[in-house]
Amino acid sequence: MEKLTQEMIDATFATYTKGKTIEGKIIRIDDKGVLVNIGGKRDAFIYNEDLERKENLRQGDNITGIIIESKDENGYVKLSNLDYIAQVESKKVASSLDIGKKIKFKVQQVVKGGIAGKIADYNVFVPLSQIDFAHKKNINLLINTMIEVYIIQMDLRAKKLVCSLKKVYDEIKEINENNFWSEISENQIIKGKVKRFAEFGVFVEIENSGVDGLLHNSNVGYLGEEAKNTFNKDEEYNFIILSVDRENRKIELGYKQLQDDPRIELLKKYNVGDELTGKIIKVLPFGLVVELEKRVSGFLHISQAEYGLNDMRDAYKLGEEIECKIIDIDLDNFKISLSRLFKYDYEVL
Repeated sequence: MEKLTQEMIDATFATYTKGKTIEGKIIRIDDKGVLVNIGGKRDAFIYNEDLERKENLRQGDNITGIIIESKDENGYVKLSNLDYIAQVESKKVASSLDIGKKIKFKVQQVVKGGIAGKIADYNVFVPLSQIDFAHKKNINLLINTMIEVYIIQMDLRAKKLVCSLKKVYDEIKEINENNFWSEISENQIIKGKVKRFAEFGVFVEIENSGVDGLLHNSNVGYLGEEAKNTFNKDEEYNFIILSVDRENRKIELGYKQLQDDPRIELLKKYNVGDELTGKIIKVLPFGLVVELEKRVSGFLHISQAEYGLNDMRDAYKLGEEIECKIIDIDLDNFKISLSRLFKYDYEVL
C-alpha cells in the first residue's frame, strides 16, 4: 500500500474557492484546452479562451491559473491562466503607484460627481473638477476607453485612487503652446477662429494652438472697415502674422494684407501730368495733404509750391481748393505726389 504523505492528505481536503490561485501540471493538451493535475480529487481544465500562448505549452509543464468556477459542466475545476497573468501584471503596476504618477486605466462607468474604473485592486475615481472641459461636455464617450491620468490622492488601506485627467491635458496644452511659440513667425499665414470682439478689434484663436492673436481694426480693411462689421463670431478665416512678441506672448494679426487693395483701382484712373482741383484736408509746415476725391489724396511738398515759401501754413488754409498737377504715382504704397499749378503756367511769355 502506498504510504500517504502530508501533502497528499492536504490535497484530499483541498477547497476550490472562486478567485483562488492554484498551480498544477499539464497532463493533456487537446483542441479545447489543457487538462491540469492540481493534486486533489479533481483535475482542472483551462479552456483555450483562458490560455496565453497555448502553442508554447507541452505536456508535463507547470501552469498557474485562477479558479473561475469550482466545477464546470464536465466536472473540472475551471481555471484561467489569462486572469492570473493579468493579476500579476496589475500587482506590478500597483506596487509602483504614488501621488504624482501618471497611470492608465479603463473607464467603467460615469458616477455621481465624475468617472470611475479600476487598476489592479484599486478603485479609481476622477472627479468632474479634474476632467477637462472638452471631455466633460461629452463624458459618456469616455466609458470603456483607456485614459491617462495623474494620481492626486491615495488611500492605501481602502485601495482608492483619486486622479486628474485635466492635469494631463493641461500638460499637453503647455507643451503644444511652447512648440507653437518656438515655431510661429512673422508673415506666416494661419487659420483662426473669431472668438471675441472688442472696441479696437477682435481676438482670434489660432488653429490647433489654443493661443489668441489680436486683429486691430486698422488691419481689417483698406477703407476703414471694423472687425465687428466684417467677421462672424466662431467662424474661421485666414490671417497673416504681422508681429510676434514671444516674451509677452502676444501676436498681432493682419487681414487686409491678404486682400486686394481696392484703392489701387482708384489710382489707376490717374496719370502723371494730370491737372486737377483738390481740397486741402491737412496743412503741415512742409506740405499739404490734398483730397482729390473720396478715399484718394495726394501730397504736395513745400518744394513743389511757391518759390521762397518757408512754411506752408503761411500761405494755405484747411478746406481751401487749389489747382494741382500729378508728378508721380506710387501704386505699391498708394501715394500720389503733387505740384502746385498756377494760372501763369498757361500763359505764353
